[in-house]
Amino acid sequence: MQGRQAAADGGTPSITIYVAPTGNDDTGNGTQAKPYKTIGKAKAVVRTLPKTGGDIVVQIADGFYSLDETLVFTKEDSGSATSTIRYEAAPGAQPVVSAGQMLEKGVWTEAVGLTQTNGLKAYKTTLNRSDKLRAIYVNDKRANMTTSPQIASGNRTVTGTPTVSFTSADNPWAWQNGSNIRGGIVFDASVGLTTDTKNPQNIEAESMGGSTARWARPFVTFASIEQAPAASGKTGGVMLRFQMPYGAISQSLGNNTQYNPGNNQVIRNAFEFLNKRGDFYFDQAASTLYYIPLEGEDINTAEVVIPRLETVVDIRGIPVGDRLNPIAGSDDGRVKNITFNGLKFAHTDYKLFELTGTYTYSDGTGPVTTTSRGYASVQGSIVNKVYFPSSINWHETFLSRVRHTACGGHDQRSKKHQSTERRDRACRI
Repeated sequence: MQGRQAAADGGTPSITIYVAPTGNDDTGNGTQAKPYKTIGKAKAVVRTLPKTGGDIVVQIADGFYSLDETLVFTKEDSGSATSTIRYEAAPGAQPVVSAGQMLEKGVWTEAVGLTQTNGLKAYKTTLNRSDKLRAIYVNDKRANMTTSPQIASGNRTVTGTPTVSFTSADNPWAWQNGSNIRGGIVFDASVGLTTDTKNPQNIEAESMGGSTARWARPFVTFASIEQAPAASGKTGGVMLRFQMPYGAISQSLGNNTQYNPGNNQVIRNAFEFLNKRGDFYFDQAASTLYYIPLEGEDINTAEVVIPRLETVVDIRGIPVGDRLNPIAGSDDGRVKNITFNGLKFAHTDYKLFELTGTYTYSDGTGPVTTTSRGYASVQGSIVNKVYFPSSINWHETFLSRVRHTACGGHDQRSKKHQSTERRDRACRI
């Protein structure tokens, strides 16, 4: 049995399992002399222990614990009425349980020759990553994705841009057929984007105005960048095509919460707008991360964390039966008698929703199938994942459902109402 034995009276540990960054999951045994290295290993061991005595304590030493996967707790990880499972910091310790990976220090060099930084020094380092990057953390502060000024009507247009159409028969995410949906947006040359712009698939746009400033902020992403069509009247400008089909979903919502290509636009995650302190940009194609330090910040001594996971802790309690009209044993699936104390959960990623579908461009030949990303919501904490025209009552569509969520939970909605999902990033305990 791991750790030390102690009296089993209320609140007193019967077993203590030790975790430390210097530990080893293979050769350790959970004692203070031979601790485990990961909380996940300790959690697996706790599952095997009897929950009939006093509390079981997982004592976590000071340090940085980078997770390879989310810590998922189910009913099998529960304690009991006489044995609470306590995950807690060692005395005086401040352990960080991170959804990211910390970069080595001293790996940054000055990025010379950049003209867009307004005279500010930018630094760069190698970062191998197969996906876009929407956040980094520098000394525990989330850095800024590059952002353009608002692009007003004189510098953008949808005139001459192609449209897309699709059918509900081909796409389970389409509740009705869609047609004449804008497939792109044009910016004139003064905005600063060109056909040579880096990583156009990682650029995002947010439309401003309407209700978006209050409770919904829709984001669309782009699939490609090309010369502006002649019909746009923006000679020398560029057209960015939306990633479809999510670009269509984002334009379909009502109550001024949709992405509207006719509104003022803000461009995010484009290299051309790396120009403010605290900005970062990841050049995925070149495996290079750029950053402009804050005033007085030394990037080569800073703690820089690259997020990998969207959720740190997922407590997945699944009740049996109707939670609003409980039946005998309906609590059997819940997670019980677990506490967390003194732990810092940090550095979550925030990825956009991903959707694959089939559609047809008005200036193309035949249907195409692609994967797209974006974020659209009529209210916070949910993301829309189906297309339906704004004429459908979104209150009924979104809200006529029962959902039990506790940092990742059981969805009791009927299939008819599975139009959204909750975006729980990390349980803050």
